[in-house]
Amino acid sequence: MRRPAIFVTGTGNIRAVWKSGEEQISLQFFGGREAQFVIFAARRNSASMNRLSGNIGLESAMSFARSAGIEHLFTA
Repeated sequence: MRRPAIFVTGTGNIRAVWKSGEEQISLQFFGGREAQFVIFAARRNSASMNRLSGNIGLESAMSFARSAGIEHLFTA
């Protein structure tokens, strides 16, 4: 697994960011196994980026990344 850049937000939450080129996924941890995510992923055959954000349970984060086609952001 690739190591993320880790930050403490102004509200005291932990944010982890995985980047590869212009693509990235960011998770902000709220506690209680809940996280907020933001994803920027390249569109196939396009110069545009997909952007997706929302809240997710930590137990679902990796399977969500696989289904969204962005698992490569977590791996070396």
